[in-house]
Amino acid sequence: MQRPLLINGSLLAVIVILGGAAWLSIQDQNTDRRTHLTSLQPDQINQITLNNNTGPSLVLERRHGVWMMTSPYQAPGKNSRIQRLLEITRSISLSHFQTPQDLSGYGLAPPQATLTLNQTRIEMGSTHPMNQRRYLRVGDQIHLINDRFPHHLQARAEDFISHSLLPTASSIQTINTPEWQLSFTATGKTTLTPSDPDISSDALNRKGDQWRLARASRVVPAPKMPGSGKIEIQFRDRQQPMQFEILRSEQQTLLIRRELGLAYIIPEGSKLLNPPQQDE
Repeated sequence: MQRPLLINGSLLAVIVILGGAAWLSIQDQNTDRRTHLTSLQPDQINQITLNNNTGPSLVLERRHGVWMMTSPYQAPGKNSRIQRLLEITRSISLSHFQTPQDLSGYGLAPPQATLTLNQTRIEMGSTHPMNQRRYLRVGDQIHLINDRFPHHLQARAEDFISHSLLPTASSIQTINTPEWQLSFTATGKTTLTPSDPDISSDALNRKGDQWRLARASRVVPAPKMPGSGKIEIQFRDRQQPMQFEILRSEQQTLLIRRELGLAYIIPEGSKLLNPPQQDE
């Protein structure tokens, strides 16, 4: 009596598995058929222009696989932030319709932000009053998408600038600060001025690594107030040194790149500007 029950149970399990596989296949097909906001892939995009009400328009260009901001600053782009912005191209359009003449009901007259990716223009409107999805206009269509991108579309130009203080691929030759100097020879010898026999070569090299890997907590427009001192970094593969003005306050320390019009806020507790220490 138990054998038919076992067989029936096995058949039921097979049916459930096959049914589940069929359901997943249908879901995959439905996913493939869903409308994306654009036909662009992020790796196809080589130029980004963003206009919003937080400051001047920004322009980013991909050069040899590296993002550079060309306006309003000329500085390396923050790749992680840019890649998150570009994910908007593959957003699922949850519904879409022909653009009506009156755009005021969608927050698109004028748009809150305009993003141009290569030649594709995306305008950001308001959110739907019921489901809080975001209206976006692309060409002659208005789309509703999940509201994941407003903080990127309304970001400042400085938010898209790399937080790295130094070019990552460059080799440091000297670090000159108002209190100390560190020199690195091509043969690997490291010299500290003023000298301190209690500090090892390993400690001096660690200080060099601190500078190579240094990152700001934020990038902001350079203040007009002059700094109290200067730091000069000479690279082995560049003729012109990189200069920072030091501006300290009770709240924070800024390193100002005056020629870029930018200031890099040093993280609280950073020992970057301190002379090399044996126990660092």
